[in-house]
Amino acid sequence: MSDRNYERQKSQEFSKKNKYVPKTVDSTLREALRRRGEKFESDIKDKLNNVVDCRNVSPYEAKNMLIKIEVGQTLYQMKFIVPEEFYEKMGIKDIKLKPFVPDFIEVKEEDGEKKLMVYDAKASKTAQDTHLFQVASYAYLLNFVVQKICGLSISRTGGIYLLPFQLYKFRVDSLFSKIDEFFRKELPNILIKETVPWHYNLRCKTCEFVDACRIEAEGSIAMIPYLPLKKAEELKSFIPERKSGDDVDIEDLSNYFNKLNIEDENAKSSDKAIINKRIKQIIKYDEKSKSSPYFKAIETKKAQFIGIATENFPKTTDHNLLIAMSLDPFLSRPFGWAICLYSSDGKVISNFRRSGSSLKDNESLKSFVSLMDKFVTTLEKIFEYLANLKSKACVFIFSEQEKKTLHDALLKIISMDEDNISSATQHIAVRCLYNLFDNSSFLLASGNNNSDNNTEFPNELREFPRLFVLETAIRANIAIHVPGFYRFIDIWEQLVKPKLKDEKLLNSLEQHIKDIDLEDIYARWVSSQSSISEINAAQLLKVDFGIAVISSYYELLNESTNDVDLKLLFTPPVFTFTEIKAFENNYLGKLYFFKQFEAITECARTRSSRINDLMQGETVYGIRLKFKEFTNMKKDVAKFVILSNQKEVSVLEPNSTFKDFIVVKDNPEDVLKAIHFPDMKYRDKYSYPLSVVCIKEVENQDPQTQIIYLKGSFMEELIENETYRLYKRYFNFNLDKILTILTEIDEQDDNKSIFLNLLKDPNAWGSSLIEEHFGEVENTALKLQDSFSMSPSQKEISDKLLLGRRLQIIWGPPGSGKTHFLALFTTWYLSTVKTSNYIVGVTAFTRAAIENLLDRISTVQKKHHKINDFSIIYLVNDLNKPSTGTKYKVEDLPNINDIGIPGKPIVIGGTVWDWFKVRKKWKSDWAGCDIMIIDEGSQLLVSDASIPIECINPYTGKLIVAGDHKQLGPIIQNTYPVFPPDHPLIFGSIQQCLMRKSDGSVFNEKAFFLKKGQKHDFGPLTLQLRENWRMNDELNGFFQKIYSDDYISKNPNLKLAFDNSKLDHIKNPLIQRILSPDPAITLVKLSLDKNIDSASSLLSTKFLQIEADAVAKIASEFCDTLKISQGEMKKPSLFIVAPYHRQRRAIQSRLVKYLNDQFINLQINTIEKMQGQEADLVISCFGFISLSEIPQETEFLFNINRWNVAISRARCKVIIVTTNEMLHHKNIEIFANEKTKKGWAFLSMIEKWVQDKYNEVDEEERMKNKNIIEWL
Repeated sequence: MSDRNYERQKSQEFSKKNKYVPKTVDSTLREALRRRGEKFESDIKDKLNNVVDCRNVSPYEAKNMLIKIEVGQTLYQMKFIVPEEFYEKMGIKDIKLKPFVPDFIEVKEEDGEKKLMVYDAKASKTAQDTHLFQVASYAYLLNFVVQKICGLSISRTGGIYLLPFQLYKFRVDSLFSKIDEFFRKELPNILIKETVPWHYNLRCKTCEFVDACRIEAEGSIAMIPYLPLKKAEELKSFIPERKSGDDVDIEDLSNYFNKLNIEDENAKSSDKAIINKRIKQIIKYDEKSKSSPYFKAIETKKAQFIGIATENFPKTTDHNLLIAMSLDPFLSRPFGWAICLYSSDGKVISNFRRSGSSLKDNESLKSFVSLMDKFVTTLEKIFEYLANLKSKACVFIFSEQEKKTLHDALLKIISMDEDNISSATQHIAVRCLYNLFDNSSFLLASGNNNSDNNTEFPNELREFPRLFVLETAIRANIAIHVPGFYRFIDIWEQLVKPKLKDEKLLNSLEQHIKDIDLEDIYARWVSSQSSISEINAAQLLKVDFGIAVISSYYELLNESTNDVDLKLLFTPPVFTFTEIKAFENNYLGKLYFFKQFEAITECARTRSSRINDLMQGETVYGIRLKFKEFTNMKKDVAKFVILSNQKEVSVLEPNSTFKDFIVVKDNPEDVLKAIHFPDMKYRDKYSYPLSVVCIKEVENQDPQTQIIYLKGSFMEELIENETYRLYKRYFNFNLDKILTILTEIDEQDDNKSIFLNLLKDPNAWGSSLIEEHFGEVENTALKLQDSFSMSPSQKEISDKLLLGRRLQIIWGPPGSGKTHFLALFTTWYLSTVKTSNYIVGVTAFTRAAIENLLDRISTVQKKHHKINDFSIIYLVNDLNKPSTGTKYKVEDLPNINDIGIPGKPIVIGGTVWDWFKVRKKWKSDWAGCDIMIIDEGSQLLVSDASIPIECINPYTGKLIVAGDHKQLGPIIQNTYPVFPPDHPLIFGSIQQCLMRKSDGSVFNEKAFFLKKGQKHDFGPLTLQLRENWRMNDELNGFFQKIYSDDYISKNPNLKLAFDNSKLDHIKNPLIQRILSPDPAITLVKLSLDKNIDSASSLLSTKFLQIEADAVAKIASEFCDTLKISQGEMKKPSLFIVAPYHRQRRAIQSRLVKYLNDQFINLQINTIEKMQGQEADLVISCFGFISLSEIPQETEFLFNINRWNVAISRARCKVIIVTTNEMLHHKNIEIFANEKTKKGWAFLSMIEKWVQDKYNEVDEEERMKNKNIIEWL
């Protein structure tokens, strides 16, 4: 035995001897969870109809029983033996699987056949990827069981019953390839190995073998606790001496690290530089000590402060409020709690030390309500005490589990029926919830069904947290020499015991430390051997342990650094008891909360770049600048040289309207000033405590010396050649205006608000007949339709708007000419209106979209010689910007009678912000817009739309909302609870919210794809523009699967216009095939050499370079070919669309020559920037990402709306660059998420479409594999 192995064995024996053992048998917590699962399964069985209990059926009789089953039956826990055919197909020998037992198998009729649908029951609120894999595995194995039973097969759909009683369905067949690979390759490989690679970390915590594995993990790489599997694999791969298949221990890593020149700035290999930096980040390398705190903890056997800047632990407070809450996992609710308020020096504040618990024998709802009533009453009194003192106080709880228990318990009593709890207790609980937490679950506490229900929300959300989790703070910034994760006892032995100065508290805790962990308290409670007073005492000791942890944390911090201000970033504000705002209308209250919560989240994400830079000790997210000079006498325009790499610089765009950046000196102290800058406070202000600027100009001509000009008020003197940092700041001029309008609506009579009536029942409001003051307008307008050359669907929509309909939703798919139709309709309609001061309002999500529509109206107006029939007014923020109509700033807008052509209608276009000011300015003289047009309505939030909608004439006004909800919608920062099916979609776009079916029910967006001949039903007020003016027949044919068969191409013969369609002059045969005009959709699959590990995180850069090279070669040949065939054809266009800025930058750097070519319209941008545009050829780039990165990016990459936009920009042809890893990814999490599941289905549909096109050509063409091209 080697010395090293001997030392490891001795260490493991010592750990085993001194192992902390909770006073439980087989873990009472795990046992409770098992019982809870069994009860849930039993409840499901009792609720289902026609259940056949198969628990006593022999597995050898199962097959015979399947022959006799009937449609409508559900088999409960039937046991099956894995057939021999399975082992033969998999090539598995000498291995036998145990019998498998699905919870439920429903016998259904699908497509005229009898099929088995597998369900499993999980006492969980959400479906996990492991749940999906289990159900799909059952279905996969059942295929072998039934393959010889005539007339019986397995449904491609399976499901999971989740709490409280909801069935989550998914496609099991989508996982079969992964399951096949597991059984065929991965399982045999695991079983034949003497030692199986494994990694011990936090996910092992709930496993029944956790303690045994902990002993084995001693000395392994798991001695870096909480290390994710991906990072562990990275560290192992960094050890060059490691033999294939060998595991890596912490000593291997330490030895390698000692050899590593972490400071080598001139590393010859870029890969080595990346590896060095990556290791440094993973092991939290400390620049001062030249070591990792994890290695130091192992060497010294003492806790070490990691030293990164953090916001998850506050600077010194005036008071600390500690809360403990014990969970009964069987009932999923607490059985006990403790609260104690301490002064900053750790002394208990008299009268504020309380605890409570219920008896194990009394599990009634009444007992739970009584327990929580005492808890919230005590908590409210402490909050009032702190508010009166104006204390800088924070609230602490030990673990994430306790935090969740507290959160869920408050929600549970708030949402209870009034027969079970007093309204007074619920009101206090609401106040407690809002003063502890900031999350979207508040919406669940407000009622869901009736819009007229009264509801309560915080009047204002906090910008900074109030509740801190001690376990999380320790995990983030303290290194303890144990494997995997920190247990309660580890924190005691290695942090509290060595550092706590309070001897009395230390002695008290030492006597009881093995009795006060959550599992210990639960074990005593569930055994009924301890009295309530003993349980209460244990819980009070638990909060005492919390205050001991806080004291020890500060002690270790002060010993480790002199820069406390640079480590603890959060300064506690004065405690205020958040006021509750009552709303008469449920929907308005939710929107009020939603708008605030979105703002707070966006603000936090904006600030995170400053925090991350301080944590990493370098400029990664900000931009480093060197000051050169002021360029004017006022010294408000400064010239800087950009020093940062290209990561963030290329996304800078000039914007002289808003001061959306902060400038600070390039040092940690000034970055801290930027962190402390109160973005929310100054979100709409014009004076600031720091230098706040806008980007006036960016010079990119010389890649080696990029210049940026910043304009603003510089609060500190700038020094020539000194370095500074530029950070994005959060600003929002609309927030307060929207909150104001929502409050005003709530305070007025329901019937007076158009917005509220639309939310309640858009069909009723939109279909109501209105009396026009000009009876002959309709007839005159209808006669003019032909002269405006309207298409059939355009005429249909126009007719509906004239026949008394007040609301019209215009669904405009890609290429349907939505903006042109709106311009056509406006000009056509207003050419007949003779009423003075008849106003058509125009708004959209962006000012560019508004100006685009106004410009289009102006063009149509001139074309049809209608310039004297109505005026066009642009509401602008920059009078110097050119436009085709009259421009005003809202503050300079004349009275309504003094604008436009006297006696003629007026079209006025402005942002939501502009319309708020118009409404305020014209309030007394104006009845409202006669028509309000919301363009790009699929991108405008419901909350934001409240302002322009309230600008409509309440008696005769009409609303037109145009957009495509199947393209990119509004940016939503948070995830929100799922409401009942009849709840309107108020946390999305105004278009989707107002789309209701004929019966008034809410439109569900699940039906994205259509079967042949099927049509969408989006209700009586939604009409689709059915002409596709953009795409050729093949591209249009693909999009008919989304937009229905009656979506017809008006330019079916469009093709890329090459003189030589065979492209013989292109020497690369792959590019010849890729650019061939014949297939309208070509799939290019990038692949690496098979010997390269595609899971390595270092490969994303290589993938990026490969993709950029491939795209540049294709684009270059396209541009050069166009020059050959240019002639008199219109300026050809090529869009290169990429999800990420790093792709865009890499491709742009290779195509600079063509970007500056005046004869080609070449644009390279992200998908968001390309929405609403079109080009002859589109190259959509989804091929750069490495296999290891896909799981982290699934929600972004597999967003079906993003894919729809990416490929629908093309007129003639789209080339999709991707990889097999994207098309056939085996990450199960994709299928656990409804949205990503659809995105994956969209990719599969593209691939199938291209493959099916092969089958339409002769065999010779198929052999060429023309439409799917492998690029190695």
